[in-house]
Amino acid sequence: MRRVLVLCAADARGPRSPKSELWWRSPADSRAGPAVGETTYMRLRIHQYGELVGIFLLLASTAMQLFYLEPLKREVDWRMVAFNTQQSAQLQLRAAYDNQVALLTLMKAPAEQVSATEAQRDKVLA
Repeated sequence: MRRVLVLCAADARGPRSPKSELWWRSPADSRAGPAVGETTYMRLRIHQYGELVGIFLLLASTAMQLFYLEPLKREVDWRMVAFNTQQSAQLQLRAAYDNQVALLTLMKAPAEQVSATEAQRDKVLA
C-alpha cells in the first residue's frame, strides 16, 4: 500500500503520538478527512477549471472587441463617410456642369464653348 508523509501539528496526545509532528498516512486514511491540525490545500474541481476557462474566454473576447473590432469598425465608418462625401461631391459637380451646359445651349452659345464645357466636365469627373 502506498503511504504519504503528512505534516501535522502536535496535539494533546504528546510528541510520540502518530498524530504528532511527522507521521505516515495511507491514501485510504485521507478519505476520512484531514487529521487534527493537518494543513490542507485547496484543490480545484473539474467544473471550476471549466469556469476559469470560461472567464478567460470572456475576458479575451472583451479585449478583442475593445482593441480590435472597435477600431476596425471606426475605420470602416470613416471610409464610408469619405466615400459618401466623394459621391455627393461628384453628383453636385455633375449637376453644376449640366446646368452650365443647359444654360449655354439655352443662350445659343457657340458649339465650341459648349463642347469645351463638356470636355472640362468629363475631365473633372473622370
